Amino acid sequence: EDTVLPPSNPNVTPWDSLTPDQQLVANRLQEAFAAMLDHTDVQIGRLLEYIEQTGQLDNTLIVLTSDNGASDAGGPLGTVNWLRGMNGLDIESYNLENVDEIGGPRSHTNYPSGWAQAGNTPLRWYKQFLHAGGIRAPLVFHWPDRIREGGLRHQFHHVTDVTPTVLDLLGIEAPAVFEGIPQLPVAGESMAYTFEEPDAPTRKVTQHFELNGHRSIWHQGWKAVTLHTVGDDFQTEPWELYHLDEDYSESYDLAQEEPERLQELIARWWAEAGLHGVLPLEQGGPASSFHNVPPGSPQDRTTFTYSQGMAHVPTVAAVDVRNRSHRIRADIVREGAGEGVILAHGGYAGGYALYVRDNRLVYEQNCGDDHTRIISDEDLPTRASVEFSFTKTGENRGVGVLTVDGRESARGDLPRMLGGLFTIEGLDVGQDTATPVSDQYEAPFPFSGAIESIVIEVDDDQALDPAQLAEAEEAQQ
Repeated sequence: EDTVLPPSNPNVTPWDSLTPDQQLVANRLQEAFAAMLDHTDVQIGRLLEYIEQTGQLDNTLIVLTSDNGASDAGGPLGTVNWLRGMNGLDIESYNLENVDEIGGPRSHTNYPSGWAQAGNTPLRWYKQFLHAGGIRAPLVFHWPDRIREGGLRHQFHHVTDVTPTVLDLLGIEAPAVFEGIPQLPVAGESMAYTFEEPDAPTRKVTQHFELNGHRSIWHQGWKAVTLHTVGDDFQTEPWELYHLDEDYSESYDLAQEEPERLQELIARWWAEAGLHGVLPLEQGGPASSFHNVPPGSPQDRTTFTYSQGMAHVPTVAAVDVRNRSHRIRADIVREGAGEGVILAHGGYAGGYALYVRDNRLVYEQNCGDDHTRIISDEDLPTRASVEFSFTKTGENRGVGVLTVDGRESARGDLPRMLGGLFTIEGLDVGQDTATPVSDQYEAPFPFSGAIESIVIEVDDDQALDPAQLAEAEEAQQ
């Protein structure tokens, strides 16, 4: 009530400035999002109905929340295939050509920034920011046996308070050691008091935030927040100050009027950051966290061996071939003209696949739904050692060569490789389990013969665009 509506975020294109075609796509994207929410609501309802039918509803604590504010990763126009935007490919014409795919299995969408702003209204900014539009989220507790008085609660709390609440309700403490491993202490404040005291003052005193160098702190109704620009000095970046008890939408920056309070909050942020393991801050931002492979990571290798029958491998644990020379070797045995996927990494939105179709070996690169295929010039023998090699000739481009039993069977230019966000669908051996990388087969297209081995070697000539990496990381978080 009486909340001030702040100005529009500067990256939002006014609705009336969009063309009719752009409005068509934007509407369809938001309609699909609304349909997804409705579908989710139905599934939650099914779960609650079952719990009620089994007589457990009254004595079951249900906690429902979301992870962050609305995301502006779709940019000013939104996207039907977000890998295109993440890799510098055309979006607008592709969106319109594929508008009828929105909401179906051949869409990987993000709505426009304007819808994100509408979803966060009256709060400023979005996911990835530490203003309210990025971090305020709904939270529902449902427990008929214990919560006698339903309705809204207005106490300030954070997601770190959920676990302390559950522990408090159970009357137990988190273990200091679990299976011989010392555990970090549980930080947070129980919210259980709000069940019976709807109007009680919040028992929380302080909450710090940090994301990609952005920093914020809430303390006794006041909030300080700063936006970090990669390369700028963390010590000198300007902070904003808001009195949230009176300014829910963070519309009135009081930094100039309350400089002493602001400095006290900034000092408190550094103290909290030191206490809770936030420091040291990383200057690289999201691109740094996305590209740096920690020691011991499955990706911290140059040779990868995969076997037929193994489980799906998430992209974060799979070989990373983006913008680097590499080789994929496989020994295969078929009966007659058997076919299928040897290796597939990704899906309809982007990725690559090595497969046999019509008795020919095929390598296919899918760059944001732009397909390039290299096909062997002869039928495959029933037993064969096959290889695809990629040699870089420039950034995100190169030459691909197929060999069969050591003989070159085909070569072709690959003018555009995915160099930013590659895929989130993961890697499969002997099949393509999610959406198909290729439009030449239907998933899972299992390999009908035996794959005796697959070995992938990668060179050290990888170079990735920090701007694309940052955008990719922000979109995934």
